[in-house]
Amino acid sequence: MELYSYGAIYNFMVDCVHGDTYEVAHAQRVLCNALRIAETEQGADVHVLIVAALLHDIGRNGAAREHAVAGSEKAHAFLRENGYREDLAGHIADCILTHSYKSSAPPRSLEAKILFDADKLDLTGALGTARAIEHCVLAHEPLYVLGENGLPGSGKKGEGASLLREYRKKLKKLPAVLFTATARKIAETNRQAQDSFFARLAKEAKRTHAEGTKLLKSHIARTR
Repeated sequence: MELYSYGAIYNFMVDCVHGDTYEVAHAQRVLCNALRIAETEQGADVHVLIVAALLHDIGRNGAAREHAVAGSEKAHAFLRENGYREDLAGHIADCILTHSYKSSAPPRSLEAKILFDADKLDLTGALGTARAIEHCVLAHEPLYVLGENGLPGSGKKGEGASLLREYRKKLKKLPAVLFTATARKIAETNRQAQDSFFARLAKEAKRTHAEGTKLLKSHIARTR
């Protein structure tokens, strides 16, 4: 493989995720985010970022291990088998290893920090909201949980898993965990759309339940 044969790397990624269009599109967006961030980060190795972004989620193939660990090892083996020097393959593998929230070690290199940020940016804004909704559907989790009063909860601590809980627990806090100034700026820009959506979701759900419950009680009272 030629060092800059991104087509072969892209094809390997597509094969690893079994052509899953969700995963392929996510990898493409992470690549675009990484390049946007790298434009303002002096000294960032763009080649490392391109390869790491394309391969960062190739460990999501049903393996029992955490996907960043599996993906890091898989990427390292692939790159070494195709002519990459050990230092370069190792650097890319390390970026992939530390891109996940669940990683036991934080990103160390500039490229690893950029990849981490680029991946998290895909959880912000309208795109991030859509991804969160899709995750809840696949996990059979509700949009919100009902409290003892019969009204929708707002996703606060102590509530069961739901879309609103995911927003309060994780999505809303994303800008604070990012490493680069550019990523934080993008996340803050995207925050308005996401915050607006979830505020509207909570408001509409509560109003629907409250008004419906009131009408139901009125109907029951009239039919007694």
